Amino acid sequence: MSKRSHKEKLLRKQAIKNAKKELNEVKETNLAIERATIIMEDLEKFTTEAGINRVDRAKQDIANGNMFIYDDAKNLLKIAKKLPKTNKVEKEIREDAIKSARAKKESFKLVKKYGKENITAPLLHEKEEILNRETKNFKESMKQRKDLRAYLKHESIYMRVTKPYREAGDLIKQSENYTHYEELIEKYKTLSI
Repeated sequence: MSKRSHKEKLLRKQAIKNAKKELNEVKETNLAIERATIIMEDLEKFTTEAGINRVDRAKQDIANGNMFIYDDAKNLLKIAKKLPKTNKVEKEIREDAIKSARAKKESFKLVKKYGKENITAPLLHEKEEILNRETKNFKESMKQRKDLRAYLKHESIYMRVTKPYREAGDLIKQSENYTHYEELIEKYKTLSI
């Protein structure tokens, strides 16, 4: 009787092991299906109405230039908030417009606060000079700290002012790269064969 129960135990263990293996395979298949839909949405994001709208807005921002003053930013935000949101596409367009308008509004506020002439690109060698400066006493280390804070504030302001322009440029580059996606797949297939 003990041999039989031992055999049953082994069979039961094997059945549990097989069931777990099967369950893991199903989970992996479901995960692959979920990823596939996300990947397909990502690949088609510049061919949708919202994607085309986003790229058009980015091209306008690039045409305006790096230090464009968005004096109509408040109005852009009001218009964006009034956009319809009855379906998924409209919601996406509205969300993108609001995000863009908020970045432009912040850019305008900073330019107005600090003056366009005071907002310049930070120079990396200045930061390195501050960090590499030797400090012999507490007073010099406090001066170094103060200079570093001033540099980082200047850098932060510049990055926030130019955010709409930089993001527009990145979006345009990304959309152009996506237009070459099928060519890249074909090249990859020929290389892997």
